Amino acid sequence: MSDLCYMCLQNQHKPTTGPLGGAFAEYITIPTSVLSKKPAGITHQQAAAVALVGSTAYGCLFDCLKIQPGSKILILGGPTAVGSIAIQLAKNAGAWVATTSSPRNMDYVKSLGPDLIINYHDEDWSKHEELVGIDAVFDAVGESEAFAKISAEDNKVVKQSGSFVSIASFDVGFDSNAHKPRFDFASFFCLSNSSKVQDKLASDLAQSKIKVSIDKEFPFTKEGAVDMMKHIESGKGRGKNVMNIV
Repeated sequence: MSDLCYMCLQNQHKPTTGPLGGAFAEYITIPTSVLSKKPAGITHQQAAAVALVGSTAYGCLFDCLKIQPGSKILILGGPTAVGSIAIQLAKNAGAWVATTSSPRNMDYVKSLGPDLIINYHDEDWSKHEELVGIDAVFDAVGESEAFAKISAEDNKVVKQSGSFVSIASFDVGFDSNAHKPRFDFASFFCLSNSSKVQDKLASDLAQSKIKVSIDKEFPFTKEGAVDMMKHIESGKGRGKNVMNIV
């Protein structure tokens, strides 16, 4: 079992000692070892928006799926906050990237630069002729039966000993070695924070190597928190939502 997945099972992605702060707290106590300085070239909103989703995308791509120049990957959920960052990071790393999107978000996803976009309203990605023998699938949206599709005996999307990771579905399980030899890595992912990754994401933002989409901004009030959660639950958002202290 991978360290990341073991940490998730043991609920160890939180600090092992001391208080654990929440997203809606005005003040929190947090170890300095997991913090990064905001570069002058990005806003506080951008920094807040990229930290979690960017770290998640980075960990899935490079720690789990081992993406490198020439890799071919399918990212399910291109318009999502994590999916949109993952597309950009994978392209910057020299990978060939396919992704899925609804018609409503097609233009936004095109702006991120993937090589192939599949309209999941009209087409089953698991049967697409260009998705044969690719290296990995990254499920950023929790698509129903995604792992079942690619692990079926007659499905050729992922090559033998390829990889699969999901951040939103437990169907694949938590043991990254459980599906060998068919998959070299296949597991649910839980974030392990890294200040070095955060530093890189901030640097990439400041240099315009990646962009983070901020959907809406809300005031740091009880009403603002409620409105933000309602907006998220509507399923019509795109990118990250940010609360501002004014």
